[in-house]
Amino acid sequence: MKKFLTALSLCAACVALNAAESYVSVGASYLNTRNELKDGEFDLGYHKANVGEAFVKLGKKLGNEKGLNSHRLYIAYAYQMPAKVKDVRASDHDKEDDYYPLISYRQADAKISKFEWSAHKVSVGYDWAPNISSNLKAFVGVYGGAARVSLDKKYTLTTSGTDYNIATGATTNVAKSSRKIEETSSQIRGFFGANAGLLYELSRNVAVELGVKAEFVEPELKNVGGSLGLVLSF
Repeated sequence: MKKFLTALSLCAACVALNAAESYVSVGASYLNTRNELKDGEFDLGYHKANVGEAFVKLGKKLGNEKGLNSHRLYIAYAYQMPAKVKDVRASDHDKEDDYYPLISYRQADAKISKFEWSAHKVSVGYDWAPNISSNLKAFVGVYGGAARVSLDKKYTLTTSGTDYNIATGATTNVAKSSRKIEETSSQIRGFFGANAGLLYELSRNVAVELGVKAEFVEPELKNVGGSLGLVLSF
């Protein structure tokens, strides 16, 4: 009986989705993006830039389109354009006391010639979109998925410090050392976000969407911004 009810529920859900109105949304976002540069134990600060993003969504409208019971489910692809940080400096210090009786103090100074990142993002999302008036909706939603983040880093790191021996009380200075780092990488990361905004219907099949969003791409990339889209229903 349980198997029959489960199958019946799945069939009902499929029928509901097939009967629901579909839509496609294309648009662009303007994001303030922040990413952290790390080198081993040293955190070389969050660096930020303003970038554009292009997106496309394919979804289904569910529920009562004329009332509060209005919902949207969608899948989306977005390309976040390269953020570029150049010719900046950063510093950090680190303390290690794991090697008794030594305590190590280290200072790092970085001259960052280039730090760039971009992303291809695929996600699934849900919006609650109640009517405010006959042609105007509000929406609030959440989404999540996977992002392919490309990084390009080029900087010079100079380190110095002291070692303190607890047992003897002796202090030893560590000579300065410098090394150049050039690294290009691409990684798959999980991400999630939330959005909210307004949807104005120009006609039954055409609407303009204006919103804001915030998202977090693991482990340290953060995006906040606004978006403008054109929604076509069919």
